[in-house]
This record gives sequence, structure tokens and C-alpha cells, in this order.
Amino acid sequence: MIVGAAGVELGMVQPHISHNERRIFDEHGSRSEKKHLKLAYFMFFPPHTTCPQCGHTLTNISRIPVAFFTRDGPFPAYSTSLRCKSDTCGIRYYFTYSVKIDASTRVYYDEAIPEVIHLEEKAFIETSLSELFTACTLFAWVSAQNSALIYNYALSSYGQCEVKQSHFLLTSTQVRRAFVLVSLLKDWREQGRNIVVREDGDLDSRLKDLICERNNCMIMEGQPERLHACDICEKLIPTDIPNSYKGLRSLRAVVTDGTAVGHYCCKVHNCTIPLANNRHHFCPKHMDQQHSCVFTDCDLPARIGHHTCSTPEHSRYEDYRDTKAKAFFLLRQRLQRVGVQQPQSLDAPSEGGSVDLPDDNGDPAHKSDKGNRPSRVMFSRRTTHNEQLVVCTCGVIAARATMYGAESISGVKDFMKSVYPNPQDLPDVIFYDNNCHLQSHLQAQQDDFFHGTMLPVDVFHFKSKHKESDEFCQKHCNPAQWTELVGTDGEWIFNSSAAEQSNVWIGGYQAILRDMLAHNFDFFLDEMIKRRNVILVAKLRQEGKAPYCIPPYPSST
Repeated sequence: MIVGAAGVELGMVQPHISHNERRIFDEHGSRSEKKHLKLAYFMFFPPHTTCPQCGHTLTNISRIPVAFFTRDGPFPAYSTSLRCKSDTCGIRYYFTYSVKIDASTRVYYDEAIPEVIHLEEKAFIETSLSELFTACTLFAWVSAQNSALIYNYALSSYGQCEVKQSHFLLTSTQVRRAFVLVSLLKDWREQGRNIVVREDGDLDSRLKDLICERNNCMIMEGQPERLHACDICEKLIPTDIPNSYKGLRSLRAVVTDGTAVGHYCCKVHNCTIPLANNRHHFCPKHMDQQHSCVFTDCDLPARIGHHTCSTPEHSRYEDYRDTKAKAFFLLRQRLQRVGVQQPQSLDAPSEGGSVDLPDDNGDPAHKSDKGNRPSRVMFSRRTTHNEQLVVCTCGVIAARATMYGAESISGVKDFMKSVYPNPQDLPDVIFYDNNCHLQSHLQAQQDDFFHGTMLPVDVFHFKSKHKESDEFCQKHCNPAQWTELVGTDGEWIFNSSAAEQSNVWIGGYQAILRDMLAHNFDFFLDEMIKRRNVILVAKLRQEGKAPYCIPPYPSST
């Protein structure tokens, strides 16, 4: 329970009190020498006075000062906890959860999402404030760090002057933890479950357990809109199928595509084991390779204090790379780009000693004129290749998966099978910019899983990226060969560029996602997609597009 000066619960009409009166109340209320008698305008109490388990009266009061972050700024408050006096019970009750001391478990109360979240031992935050930060992230790609800075310097008087009480300054860690807790509480309430977490260990490790459980649930069950359909992404077209409704059948379409956002991962190709730390280059299983030469085709140990082995061409390249990283080299390279002649570098590799390596362009503001070439050397940390999306043509994102090594055809095929494990759940149309190679792969593997599905290349890529001389592509993937995809007005009935538009939205999170560990990355992206889908579906319903979810068929496996 949270009460104000007159014992008024949060959510009820509270008595008007000026900022100065509140300051005086807090100042005098905290003068008592006995901790359990200290008062503040905001007080947090457990919702029980008797133990729900055994009926005994709750005693052993404990009261500590806390910071309460609200939309009006941070305020001092007190948090009170009570313990059951029964020796066999041993439960201490807090504002939003109880702790069974003997079992070291924390159980959140079975109730609606609270208006205030017990964020840390000495920090509380309004749920509406956390949701405001999440909305800023959802619509404007605002990071947790920037949300904290905006709060401290725009809403809080503490951020505008020298602060002796730093616990009144909101941190990016607290913003992130509030986002996780609110999202988990919402998700668990939707499933009719209670959050139970271990009490021992630090808070981040406890949250990691909950995050991983949620991620596994998302892998098994998928997004709530996995089988979304509406009047935009599902059309009724004439058919000769017997017993069809009024001579019509549905035609549902999705688009799959990859977007270049990712997180750091193990340097071993296609290794999916998470890193223990985002500064590591290898996962715990492959950590023994951290002292090997960074040339991918070399197994020799690296020299002490270096990244390459003693092979002359390898060590020479590392020395040359270190030289290129210096500011003078970059500035001289820019002069050469605009036509100003400079003396030949004395530090460059001598003729006859060059190594066939990728052009590690020292100037990050310009791309090499030689184009992209496969890398044989990897000094920096490796990142996942891309995020693969399945997007309904109305813009709702149905599914997401991480591609570690490459956006391979077999990987995309397996991803689509995991999203739609029963062929009867498959959309009627799947647009993909590389459907020509996908169809070729399916034919070579004699895989008929997608037998009843149209697999055209999306219109944009077919016109601009696929050669007319490619007979297989022209024959099997030209969207114009399916007359069902063209309306009576001669226009395409589906927006086959929906994935490209969703990629732009997800691409805005690259700076936020890049340094996250895998479990935080998956949780954040899945939650953002889920919240975006909720908003899009509400908009579709408001526009009369009749959104709904198709009941799934049982899995064929």
C-alpha cells in the first residue's frame, strides 16, 4: 500500500499540498530517532497486516528511506516491510512481493500491474513513468541512458544543481530494470502466472533468469500476432474450389527479409553459444582460441602482446594496420582522395611482400572503391549477421530470428518452418528477395513443405536486382505470373515492400542493441515488436480492417 500525508491510497484523490508544504512534512517526519516512526509524504506498505498463509499478525516492522521516481520528479519516501511472527512460516512482506526467507524465493503478488514498481531495495518508480520511457524508445529510439538524462535535467530539480544525494538521480540501469520488470509483469499477467524468482544473488542475475525464461517462451510460442490476418494482408479472390464460400477463397501474404542489426557473438562461424561478457571475442566453449592468430585460416598461437602469429606476412600486416589507425595516416589518405600528391609512405609494406587481404579502409567515413571482399582476418569482435523478419503486408511483424553466420537459403527455409510448423498454417504468398535461390534449393532437396505456397520475388527487388537473363528466376519467381496478385485496377493487391519499411524501424535500434548480451538483445527486440504490433492492430481495428489471429493447426511433428 502507498499512502500520502493523510493516509490516502495512491489512485484516490489526494489532498492538495504545495511543494513547500511537502518539503516541510518530509523534513519533520524524518526527525524521529526511531526508524519505524519516520514519515514522508509517500509511504510504501505491504498489502497485508495478517499473513495470508497462516493467519498470524505481521510484526517485526522494518522501515528504510527510499527514492520515489515520479512524473513530477523524484521524492523522498519510506518503505516498510513486515514479517510473519510464526516460526514455521518465515515470510517477509514488501510492497509488491513477499520473500520466503528459508527458501530464498521472491514471489510477486497475484494482482493487476501495480501503479508503482519496487525497482530496487531503495528505489521505487511509477509504472506510468516507466511506460513513458518505453514509449520514447518505441517511437523515437531513445536509449535508457538518454531517458535518464532527460528525466534528471528536465523533470528533476536534482539534475540541475550539485547533488549530494545521488540516489535521487535516475540511472540508465534503473530505466532498463523498470522496463524489464513492467514488461515481465504484463507478460506473466497475460498468461495468468505469478513471477517467482530466487532471492539470492544480485538483481541483474535474478532478472536474467526471468528474461531467459521469457525468451524461451517466445521461441516456443512465437509472437502473439504470428498468425495475424486482416483486410490488408488477406484478400478474398474468386476460386473454383468446391464448397467455397460464395465462390471465394482467402489469399494471405507475408514478406521475409533480413535487416542488418545484431549483437556481439562468438568468433567461431555459426556458433550460437552466448558470450559471457560483451567484451569477449569467444564464448566459454571456444575461449581457448582467444590466443590464436586472428587470421581465420591460421591455427598458430599469437605472439605475446600481439594478435598475429610469427608468420612474416601476418605480423607485417598487423604492423601496417596499426600504422593505418594513426590520425596522420587518415589525414594523408584524405588528401590523396582529393588529388593532392604525397610522398610514398616509408611504413607501407615493401613490394613483393603484400598480402591478399581485405581493404581495411582506415577512413570510416568512406567506403573502399574496391567494394566488399571476404575477410581472412578478424581483429575486432564478431557480430551476428542479421535479424530475419516475417512481416505481414499490413506491417505487423509476425516473427523474428537471429542469423549468426549469414542469411543463408537453408537458414531462411528452416526459419520459415519454425514460424509455421504445420504447412496448413503457411501463408498463401511469401515474398522474398532471394526466392529464386530458395526455390532452386527446395527442388534440389526435394522439399515439398512449401508446395502450396506462391514464392515470388518482391516487386522492387525483381525489377532492380534480378537479371532478365536468369531464366529460372524469370520462370519461377516473377510476381506477374500469378494473376491473383494483381487487382482489377491493374495494381498489386499486396505491399511487398512491407519488410523493407519494418527494417527501417528496427534499424533505428542498432546503437541501443549493439552492446547488449544475447538474452537482453532478444528480450528487448521481442518486446518492442510486441508493443508495436499492439499499436498497429489497434489502428487497423479503428480503421475497420478487421484484424484477427488465425487458429493454428496442430504441429505436423
